[in-house]
Parts: sequence; C-alpha cells; structure tokens
Amino acid sequence: MFFDYYKLSILFFLVTLTSGCLGEPPILDIESGDTDSFEPEVADPVDPSNDGVVDPNGSDGINPGGDDEIEFPDNGKPPGEDDGEPPGEGEGEVPGKDDGEPPGEGEAPGEGEGLPYSPEDDDTGNADEIAIELEDLSGQSLFFPFVVELDPEASGGQYIVWPDNDEVLEEPADDIDGQVTIYFVLTRFASVEFKIRAKMGRQSNSFYYKRDFRDWEEEELEVDEDWKTEVADDFSGLAIGLHTLRILRREDGAQLDKVELSVSRGSIRRVFEP
Repeated sequence: MFFDYYKLSILFFLVTLTSGCLGEPPILDIESGDTDSFEPEVADPVDPSNDGVVDPNGSDGINPGGDDEIEFPDNGKPPGEDDGEPPGEGEGEVPGKDDGEPPGEGEAPGEGEGLPYSPEDDDTGNADEIAIELEDLSGQSLFFPFVVELDPEASGGQYIVWPDNDEVLEEPADDIDGQVTIYFVLTRFASVEFKIRAKMGRQSNSFYYKRDFRDWEEEELEVDEDWKTEVADDFSGLAIGLHTLRILRREDGAQLDKVELSVSRGSIRRVFEP
C-alpha cells in the first residue's frame, strides 16, 4: 500500500511539472486510483517557418486578427508598388528635348544681329514680302534735307529726293541728316532681298544704305529716266528678331520711291520706330 502511494506521488509530481508548460494540470482521480489511464497532454511542435510565433487564434501568423484577407494601403495596391507611369510615357516632356525648331531653322547665335522686340503696333501683318513707301518716313528726325515730291507715276503718287544743288556726300555716318530708317521683324532665320524703286539721272544715280550694325554701303543704280525697281542687295543669315535698314543720301537729284523686302523663309513684318 505504501509503495502504491509512493508511485502516485511521483506521478503527480511529474504531471504537475509538465502542466506548468502546457496549461492547466489535469485533475487526477486519486481517490479512484485510476492512474493507468492518465495520458499527459503534449504541445504541438512549433513551425520553424513561422519564426517561432504561434498565433493564439489559430492563424498562420500573417494576420494576427484571424482574418485571412490582407489589407492594402489606401491606393489599393500592394506595398512597394507605385502608381506612376513608366519614364517617357507620362505627360511630361522627355528630359533633354525641347519644342524648338530643328537645327538650322531657328536663330543662329552671333549671326544676323537681330534684336529682341515686342511691338505694340504693326504697320503691316506677317507676310513673305513688305513694301515701304519712303515718303511715309518723312516724319523721322533725320529726314531733312530729303523732301517729298509729287509724281503721278510714282508708287503712291509721291517720292523723296535730295534736291539738286551740285553736291555729293562723300563720307556716310550714322548721325548725318538726310536719311530714313526702316524697321522690320523676322520670324525665322532667313535671307532678305532688298529692292528699291527709283528714277536715276546721269549724274544722280547713287545712295548709301546700311543694315543693322554693319558698315555703310554705296549703291549705284542703272541710269534710267523712268521708274524702275532693282535689287540693291541680298542680306543672308539674318536672325530672328528686329532689324534695321537705313538709306542715306549721296548724290543730289536721286529720286527714291519705294523699298521692297522679301524673305527666303518664315515671314517679315514692318514695325513702327521702337
């Protein structure tokens, strides 16, 4: 009898020791002596793939709340995915590209001497050619001693002339009176053809002209008693922007009627004095 009680004590001690890790100890029916049917409860082995964390709610450790559905951020996409478009397919411009004109069609830096200009008033709209009646420039400060004369065969019925007085201006200069200035704007890098309608006598068939900041040039036209349009020059490589063309008296009696300017590309626009 003592030996049976001793075995029961050892068994109870072992059960108590085991139940400290597994939970509540089972209740042994010592009174009935039914100890042979007792089987201690053993914990399930820990899943190594779950980093040793056992979910008390029976889930696999992904969602501790027991709900197998994964919640994503507010944008509805798994973490790590952005909602941007692939580079080059969005609405922005591709870095390094601009919407300017192809090389050779825009302004050539350092050529043409074009000046930036935003005119408030235009004398004519954009076109590939403009015509300027020289008598319309009689209000400019350096116009005199040019005068305006009438002739029904002249364009517009009028022209300008330095009256006969047996004089010749030998040296041109920017500040000498007896000159007119034409202002025009180009929309493209282009060449400009300069034509003038004039009537030249035998001893009065020349004048000076100057484009932008270049040197003065002398132009001698063919002697003709009738009004005639001739090409005075062809300006190449003019840049986009504002340009000037000056006409200065040289020989008295040279009758100057109209100037025509035409462009090789783009358009040209005459503007009032800036």
